Amino acid sequence: MLKFWLPTLCTLTLLSAATTASAADTKVYRCGDTYSQVPCGNDASQPKLYGTQGGNASAMEQAASCAAAIAQREQQDGVEWALQDATEPVAELVPAHGSQVLGYRIDVVMKQTTLQGQPLHTARYRCAVSQDLRRVLSVQALP
Repeated sequence: MLKFWLPTLCTLTLLSAATTASAADTKVYRCGDTYSQVPCGNDASQPKLYGTQGGNASAMEQAASCAAAIAQREQQDGVEWALQDATEPVAELVPAHGSQVLGYRIDVVMKQTTLQGQPLHTARYRCAVSQDLRRVLSVQALP
């Protein structure tokens, strides 16, 4: 039984190490029970982020939940939305339910087409997502 789980455990450990290394580049600080984007003094620390940023997932894969939320929000008869491009997730304080929480910002470009595949237009959006990159906290259309 241990032989079966050992490769999976090793893979998860390596992915976790890659995530921690890339998250160390964030510019978010813990100040007691709150978070700030500027150091709040000598006791400010940078919290660990638990998303998959940096691991083996591409920016497009990491933006999947954002793209799905936009497609559902902009749903129209006879029209499909598809993810065309995405930025790497950026760790920051993001808006959620009237306050700010530690998460990621992802900018995406969505392509709108007819059901027959005829292009209609593209639109840019900014998503705020949770640390695990799965829960979309807010979506904002960009100019």
